[in-house]
Amino acid sequence: MRRLFFFVNLLVIPLLSGWVVYRRLATPPTDVGPFDYFKLALQWPPSICSHGVPEECPNNFTIHGLWPDNFTGPFQEFCNNRSRYIRMRGRLLEQMQSNWPDIINHRDQSYWEYQWSKYGTCALLSVRQVQYFNLALNGKDRYNFLGYFGSQGITPGPSSHYPDSLIRKKVKSLTSKSPDLYCEEHIDEHEEKRLTLHEVRYCFGPNGEIDCPAKRSSRSCSGDIYFPSEEHLFHFS
Repeated sequence: MRRLFFFVNLLVIPLLSGWVVYRRLATPPTDVGPFDYFKLALQWPPSICSHGVPEECPNNFTIHGLWPDNFTGPFQEFCNNRSRYIRMRGRLLEQMQSNWPDIINHRDQSYWEYQWSKYGTCALLSVRQVQYFNLALNGKDRYNFLGYFGSQGITPGPSSHYPDSLIRKKVKSLTSKSPDLYCEEHIDEHEEKRLTLHEVRYCFGPNGEIDCPAKRSSRSCSGDIYFPSEEHLFHFS
């Protein structure tokens, strides 16, 4: 399989109704290696908000991160400390605030800077900062997971729990590829542990979506998964 590093002129990724095209850098950094695919992690805010119950908790999936990864080998992080974060402005700032907010600390720019430093710099062979964040935004817009879940009878609520196999099946029926799910354990008001859906992650390479590699996927979701609504936030154990 072609690795993203080996694109001679263009990195082309099919998103939405057209093609998002990125030019390979003329002088790529020497300390950033190639990667095989991106993993886009979409978090479910009502599960995340139980960390500290912020003033407002979005009631739709938001972006956690866009991670370049390989089928084998180590996971890359903090690949180039010379690539400084440029603060968001204008239209992109508005899109980021709506789709990629810091829902715990409400320090959006710091949150995005961290994501760029830790993950975005590892994609510098193919994308610059603005392109990296736009790629994540376009990836999120490609699928309306919450709307599709609702049409399939999967809705958040105080007693909403579903087999992980069902959620995986529904994500795959929408994207045509196997996802990666991430869960954490919460304790409810009855002091009972509940495995709670935190993230839906899907993967794509230079030719579009791919099955998220099992060896690089979280194994935290197994069995019944709780899908909470904003009104029913629990605290971590």
